[in-house]
Amino acid sequence: MHAVFRVGSRQIVDFTPPRPFVMPATRRSAASTGLPRSRGISAFSTDDQRVEWCKPRTCPPWLSPDALEALPPSLVVRELRYDVTQRGFRSRQIPVVTTLRDAERSPRAALAELSWQRWEAETHLAQRKTTMQMEVLHGKTVPGVHQELLVLAIL
Repeated sequence: MHAVFRVGSRQIVDFTPPRPFVMPATRRSAASTGLPRSRGISAFSTDDQRVEWCKPRTCPPWLSPDALEALPPSLVVRELRYDVTQRGFRSRQIPVVTTLRDAERSPRAALAELSWQRWEAETHLAQRKTTMQMEVLHGKTVPGVHQELLVLAIL
C-alpha cells in the first residue's frame, strides 16, 4: 500500500541540496529551530527529493507504545512540492510526501494531480458533512456509527 499526503504545517521541508538536519535524538533548541528532521538522501530536481524520516524516541500521545515499537527505525519517503496557480487559493506551493519513491514510474506532475484530487474530495466531503450537520457523529456503538455513515453515503 502506498500513500500520497500533504505535509503538515509544523513539519519543515527543505529542498536545498546540502541541507543540515536535526538528528532524531536531539531535543528542540534555538539552534535546531527551522531545521528539518529528515535526512536528505538524493534529489531528483529542485522540488523533488528522497529523504529518510526517523522514528521518534518518545511516543506521541496519539500513538500507543506498542504501535511505536512495531514501527521500523526509519522510513525512506519522497518529498516534493508543486505550484498552485488557481486564483483565491491561499497556499502557492504545496509540499507533498509519498511512499512512491521512483521518479520515473511516478512523475511529479502525476503525484501533484493525485494530491489535488484528494484535496478536492476532502473539501467536498467536509462541505457535505457541514450541510447535513454531520460534523459530529452521534452514534454510541459501532453499528450506530456505520448507520450514520451509510445515510451520509446514500444522500
